[in-house]
Amino acid sequence: MQQWDGIADLWYKKDDKFKKPKGIVGCKLYTADLGFGTSADATVFTTVWRRMLTEMLREFTYMADCAKLTFNASTLRDNIDFQWTGFNDSLPNFVGETL
Repeated sequence: MQQWDGIADLWYKKDDKFKKPKGIVGCKLYTADLGFGTSADATVFTTVWRRMLTEMLREFTYMADCAKLTFNASTLRDNIDFQWTGFNDSLPNFVGETL
C-alpha cells in the first residue's frame, strides 16, 4: 500500500503471516552544494564525510547490530542515501539516535 503527500512516499504492508514486524526506513538527501557528484574535490569530501560518519557511529551501530538493527549511508552521484532496518518497536528510536 502506498500513500503520497506530495513530499514523501510511505509504503507499508502488514505482516500477518510471521507476526514479527520488521521495518525499513529510507531517506535520500539531494544536494548540489560544492558540485556534489560532479567534481573530484566533492567526491573526496563525500568519501571522507561518509567514513567519518561510520567511525563516529561505530560503537552505537555495534550495539544496534546486536539488537538486529542496521544502518547504512552511501553516497551516490547526486544524493546521499540513508537506510535503517530492524524491528518496528525499536526502529523509531534507532533512526532518531542515528540522526
